[in-house]
Amino acid sequence: MNFQPVHDNILVRQPEGTASVLQCEVLSVGPGRIDAGGTFRKVYVEVGDVILFHLGDTTKFMLDGKPYLLLSYPDVCGVSKSST
Repeated sequence: MNFQPVHDNILVRQPEGTASVLQCEVLSVGPGRIDAGGTFRKVYVEVGDVILFHLGDTTKFMLDGKPYLLLSYPDVCGVSKSST
């Protein structure tokens, strides 16, 4: 898979289940976003981290025949950092 999110978007494999808050491993992450004040805001998750996030405002799509979700950094509720 060759997909690089832009801004503060995060790519995860679509999880099974329909709970409003889900857990997934981060596959790819954008660099961050410039806020209204002109300050660059870094995304503090990395590939391999496991995140807990709100399902509400995600984008579902297929890539190479597999389901993925694209979500925005503000939808992340928590992070379990990878050990690598």
